[in-house]
Amino acid sequence: MTRLILIISLMVGAFYGYRHFLAPLPLESHFLSSIPVKVRMLPSPHVASRMTGQVSVEQVINQQAEYKDMSLIVLAMGTAFDEFDDQDIDELSLEDFDSISRRFGTDMGINAAIVRRGFIRHQGKKGYELVVNLGNDKGEMVQHVYTHNNHLLLLMATYNENDREKKTALAFLDSVEFL
Repeated sequence: MTRLILIISLMVGAFYGYRHFLAPLPLESHFLSSIPVKVRMLPSPHVASRMTGQVSVEQVINQQAEYKDMSLIVLAMGTAFDEFDDQDIDELSLEDFDSISRRFGTDMGINAAIVRRGFIRHQGKKGYELVVNLGNDKGEMVQHVYTHNNHLLLLMATYNENDREKKTALAFLDSVEFL
C-alpha cells in the first residue's frame, strides 16, 4: 500500500512538474479584424490597426515581462495597389535573405544566421518559412508568411532556447486558422 501511494505521489509530482516547467504556455484564441483569420496567442495581446482607403495594416504583438525573450507577432497587410496571391509566396524564395540577415546582424550587433528557409503548407495554404538563429544565446526567430483574402499575413515568433518558450512559439505558429 505504501508503494502504491509513493507511485501515485511521484506520478502527480511529475505531472505538475511537466505542466509548470516544460509544457507550452496556455494560448487563447484571437480573431483578426482585417481578415478572417484566427490565431492562438498569450493572453492580453497589444492590438493596433490602421486602415485607410488604400492600405490596411493590423498588428498583434504579444510579449510578457516574465517571458521577455519570447515574442509572438501577427501582421496582416492589404493594399488597393497590389493583389497578394501565391505568386508573392513563390517570389520569397528568390529573396537574398543571407545578405539581409548579415546586415541585420551587423546593425544589431548580433551574429544572425539562417537555419532554414523554404515553402510550407498549412491548412492547404502555401506559405514560406524562415528560421534565423539570432546568435550569442539570443535564441531563434521563426517567420511564416501566407497570403489570404488579398492580404499578406506574417506570423513571427522569437524565443530563447528554453524548451517551454520554443514549444509555445511553435504552438502559436501552428495555430493559425484561415476562416
